[in-house]
Amino acid sequence: MRNLVHSNVEKCVGCNRCTGVCPVDVANIAYANENDDIRVRMDPDKCIACGACISACRHGSRYYEDDTEKFFSDLSKDAQISLMVAPASRTNNPELGRLYALLKRLGVVKFYDVSLGADICTWAYIRYIEKKHPGPIITQPCPVIVNYILKYNNDLLKYLSPVHSPMLCMAVYMRKYGGVKGPIAALSPCIAKTNEFELTGIISYNITFRKLWEYIESNKLKLPDETADFEYQPSAMGRIFPMPGGLRDNVEFYLGKTMRIDKSEGPSRVYNDLEEYGRHPEKNLPAVFDVLNCQEGCNLGTGCRPGRDVFEVNTVMEAQRLESPGGRDRAYVTELYDNFDKTLKLDDFLRRYKPERIAVRNVSEREIEDVFAAMHKTEKWERQYDCGACGSNTCVDMARKIALGISLPSNCVQQMRRNLHSEFLAAKQINTEVSENTQKIVERFDIFHNCVERISQQFDSVNQAIRQYGAMANSIDLIANHITIIALNAKIEAARAGNAGKSFTVVANEIHNLALQCKETVKAAQNTSAESARATSAMTETVNDISSSMTVAMNLVKAIAQKTTSLEEETIFKHLSYHKPSE
Repeated sequence: MRNLVHSNVEKCVGCNRCTGVCPVDVANIAYANENDDIRVRMDPDKCIACGACISACRHGSRYYEDDTEKFFSDLSKDAQISLMVAPASRTNNPELGRLYALLKRLGVVKFYDVSLGADICTWAYIRYIEKKHPGPIITQPCPVIVNYILKYNNDLLKYLSPVHSPMLCMAVYMRKYGGVKGPIAALSPCIAKTNEFELTGIISYNITFRKLWEYIESNKLKLPDETADFEYQPSAMGRIFPMPGGLRDNVEFYLGKTMRIDKSEGPSRVYNDLEEYGRHPEKNLPAVFDVLNCQEGCNLGTGCRPGRDVFEVNTVMEAQRLESPGGRDRAYVTELYDNFDKTLKLDDFLRRYKPERIAVRNVSEREIEDVFAAMHKTEKWERQYDCGACGSNTCVDMARKIALGISLPSNCVQQMRRNLHSEFLAAKQINTEVSENTQKIVERFDIFHNCVERISQQFDSVNQAIRQYGAMANSIDLIANHITIIALNAKIEAARAGNAGKSFTVVANEIHNLALQCKETVKAAQNTSAESARATSAMTETVNDISSSMTVAMNLVKAIAQKTTSLEEETIFKHLSYHKPSE
């Protein structure tokens, strides 16, 4: 069968909403992308086109296709298409007459109301039961139910009614009794009708209400002022067929409560009911089991326009019941069915089914046990946590999916909490070690800071000694100056003494030379002292910078230590703790 529902994993966030609503476990596959983020893709071959995932997805990851684009394309090529319209159109399409007029302008040849097909369908069910005595039967107007039975529960095929759906009954009538030769299109509320049309080969296009109006709006088509209508107006109870239990209401209106007819609808219930149906002995089963995939029937089907509620829909349906002559007069319906007996052949409205069994491997208890062991789920409560966050009803269901390779242990919230708890304990240990090491660093900083302060004090002593050495050099320089003056005076006096003073002149010269040497030595010492002062001054500034930086660093380390120590560990532990729930 054609794949109708698709997934765009680029938009998927791994919320598992799609998995949680899907009635088929194996249709959704959870996997980890390149960033180890959980994503969910679908296996379209295993999908039954129930549309539940499309409604559940909040991120636009799921979408469907129908034949709307092809229908309008073929109309533009002058294809002679006749259009049948589901009775649910009355609750989905405003101003039907103007809509039909627009479609007629675009090339639709004729319009037919499937309400007539619903009347034929009801007649066919009644006559089939009366003539064939088939035992318990499951209704098949819903193609999603048919897909489910054909793919996943072939044991129910013996109960599945062969009577065509209202749309197929209408198509057969149009083709065999109405003289329609060209292609037939259906305006429907259902995604899965495409599969039904494909399997039966009578209807060429499935145009859902939602896609039709999306096409009209995106192409800026305007409804004309004039109206168009059906080729005729059927008048029995077929108009209310899209309501939950619509077939039951039609049958009981004609036969009264002469047979037991049970009903079930909605994906959260109907598939479980079908499983239970197959396990019961036939004596417990109703004559007719009227089943639908959609909770509120076809009026709020998978291909319907959004934005309407059940009260609005039921108001329209009740008005249709009252407006129809058949809805008020049982004799009118009897006359209509008598006419069908005369003009229609029951076998024309029956079909055969070909199973398309999806093989799903049975998972053994040993495999489930191995999955639990690998996930460290050793206690009973851990295996019955059943939170549903992974999209499975129970932990056992998830273990089964993991064994089948369509889910991952990391998709388990319980497992995630366990991992977070382990990581928290590891982080807590690291935090303790960091605190201890930080304290040691602070202590080392204190020691180093004290050393720097002592070096700074020693540099102050050196600077003071250098200053004292400079003062002493200055004093020596003054003494040398005085000696020079004395030597000059001695030389003058020796010169005056003539020969008697020559020896003294030699002494005076030596004293003078010694004074000059002293001055040169003092000058060199002063230069060295100045350079030493500059060097020690620079070193003092460096030491001060180191001290200042050390103070800042030490304050930062202390702040980190304080913040690390003051983490609200109990609060974090409370949120991440992994523990057995209260009894």
